[in-house]
Amino acid sequence: TSMIIFVICIIAAAVGAVAVLCVLSRRNSEEAKYKGAAANIYRDKLLKWSLMNPYQSAENVLSADDSLFVYIKNAHSKGKHQYVFCVGDKVYIGRGRQDNQLILSDPLVSEKHCLIYAENGVACIYDLNSGNGTVIKRGRFDKGFMLNGSSCVLEDNDEIILGQSCLKIKIFKVEADLFDQR
Repeated sequence: TSMIIFVICIIAAAVGAVAVLCVLSRRNSEEAKYKGAAANIYRDKLLKWSLMNPYQSAENVLSADDSLFVYIKNAHSKGKHQYVFCVGDKVYIGRGRQDNQLILSDPLVSEKHCLIYAENGVACIYDLNSGNGTVIKRGRFDKGFMLNGSSCVLEDNDEIILGQSCLKIKIFKVEADLFDQR
């Protein structure tokens, strides 16, 4: 009987290890997708600049803000709504269909609710005097702090709460090695 218990323990450990590997694999593939999308956006920026300036070198033409990206995942949509934006381009979030890059169909979100932007290579968020404010949560047990017409620096893994919507974010920079993945 001790041998049977030993075999059962080994099988249980193997199943647990496989489950952990599956979760890590899914996270890595999700990360590869959003970093690949950011690399494409960055490439497009370089291409546009090169087309507009055909007789100049494209080296060092984009600023640190142009290489800063944010991956936004709507926590309530079970992975269906995921977005990648260049923070240097300014990302407007709101309910209105005009002039917003990310549109939320939440009645508690203002037409133009908040703005994610880059300042000196750092991602920031500014509440555009929205009706219900913008809450930033840091960490799982943080109650968050309210932005009402003010701004703050965004950190990796922050959650942005707008009305009843919760947006989980990852902040990252496009690096030269991203271009070598294809």
